[in-house]
Amino acid sequence: MKFCNIILRINSFVFLFLFFFAHAVRAQVSTNSPYSRYGIGDLQFGGFSKNLGMGGIGYGLSTPFSINYNNPASYSTIALTTFEAAGIGSVYEQHNATSQHAYQYNADFGYLSLGFPVKTKKWGLSFGLLPYSSVGYGITDKQVKKTSGDLEYHTYEGSGGLNQAYVGTGILLGKNFYAGVNAAFLFGTINQLRKVEYPSNSYYNTKVTDETILNNFYFSAGLLKTFDSLGIAKSDSIILFDKKDRKSTRLNSSHTVISYAVFC
Repeated sequence: MKFCNIILRINSFVFLFLFFFAHAVRAQVSTNSPYSRYGIGDLQFGGFSKNLGMGGIGYGLSTPFSINYNNPASYSTIALTTFEAAGIGSVYEQHNATSQHAYQYNADFGYLSLGFPVKTKKWGLSFGLLPYSSVGYGITDKQVKKTSGDLEYHTYEGSGGLNQAYVGTGILLGKNFYAGVNAAFLFGTINQLRKVEYPSNSYYNTKVTDETILNNFYFSAGLLKTFDSLGIAKSDSIILFDKKDRKSTRLNSSHTVISYAVFC
């Protein structure tokens, strides 16, 4: 019993350490997109690695050994305590009017999440931290004053973004029918800089910096209904497909090579 308590405390300490470390990582510039200049920046994909590996699907996904943040109703199907953490890498290619291009490589914190069953297949909980939006850009524009013909350089820079710390729960309502809700706290800082510089000493340079601190609550809910697809289309059964394949192989045993060639 003491051994279990020690392990629990160590795991909790590690989780809290990673939680605050992830927040520190998110304070760095993690994107390089001129579109992130507007609003709260580029919205980040809210799914986890399993969602990305399946083309971004999330609302109808329910697995017992992974966390599906997109639909909190799926928390009730978690079978074991599950911990997930990930990082994200990105590559941006930028082009200018003279067909010159440059590459920008970025690394960012992906997410940190923990989910566990309260009552197996009936009630589950999850909480964690993941990015909500990201701001990161640097733009320089060279202009010529119409009145005097002097050069002036306009620079726009931005960094920061929003994170969301969430806690969610999912519960079984009826036979294979689940409901859930996520409560998230959005927080973060967006830094923006605008400046005008003149190569000559005839003008004063100007510089304006803005720091916007945002925080608010965000709620989302979901419903989930699971069913056996074999009740609708028995052709989905791997067992039936294997039986048909074996039967076809026996009937065409003298043309095995040709049959497999056509099948492939």
